[in-house]
Amino acid sequence: VFKSRHSPSQKLNIGREWVQNGCMSELHKRTNPSGSVVYRVRWRQDGAYQSETFKRRAEAVEFRGQVDAAGQRWPEGWIPHHGYAAVAASECPTLGEWAERAILSRPKANDRTRGAYLRQITTHLPAELRAAPLDTITREQLGAWVIDLAERRKPKTVRNVHGLVSSVLNDAVDAGLIGRNVSKGLIASLPSVQHEEPVFLTPDEFAVLLAAVPEHYRPFVLFFARTGTRFGEATALGVESVDLGRGTVRIDRAIKRTAEGTFYVGSTKSRRSRRSLTIDPTLVEAL
Repeated sequence: VFKSRHSPSQKLNIGREWVQNGCMSELHKRTNPSGSVVYRVRWRQDGAYQSETFKRRAEAVEFRGQVDAAGQRWPEGWIPHHGYAAVAASECPTLGEWAERAILSRPKANDRTRGAYLRQITTHLPAELRAAPLDTITREQLGAWVIDLAERRKPKTVRNVHGLVSSVLNDAVDAGLIGRNVSKGLIASLPSVQHEEPVFLTPDEFAVLLAAVPEHYRPFVLFFARTGTRFGEATALGVESVDLGRGTVRIDRAIKRTAEGTFYVGSTKSRRSRRSLTIDPTLVEAL
């Protein structure tokens, strides 16, 4: 009906008629006197209004879909104001447990990357999803989570976090814990990530910047401008890597951070990052 030739106002009226006639449920955001926000799903069943309240919008969206799928009735097995009746415990690890195991066993990731992945799981996945056994998680649950996340985070963050969760579920499929990855394709309809064009300083602008830097650090800032190295590569540079006679610098190390927040000198980000750079006379003199 909504894809027909009706005007926007006609479509809105049709939608209102559907709700009024009991063809679909309603979702309302409410602010309690205490200031807390709740989400109420309301529908008409057997001539009387029924409702259920949730603290998280994603849970309300998921429940609303279940009510609509059940024909505007309480979903089977749902106990009003308590949730679904208890089911037999699963022997599968929970999503949170498996995510930690899968991430910590990735050989290509360093400690910092593994720590960042674990923080993303803890920060962006709600506790109820992390506590759910892998074989009980449905596509509807993950879809509601993606919708909720997209309302609070930028598209790039949503895609990155979804990609991480999807890769964890792929690992679970490979390990034989679940039959398929139920998260595939969930973000296909999200807005594409807008890539911003980089902004470069003109020589005059850089001269103003360099003049404002304390004299002790000017060679450091000049090194960035003349070589384009990463911060970790520049801070790990040693005297033995600089050949002033030939005017070359060897980049093969970088300062890295562990999951605990400490720092150490390690290899560069990738094999392709190990390289020799030719430096101009101005930088040679500064060094």
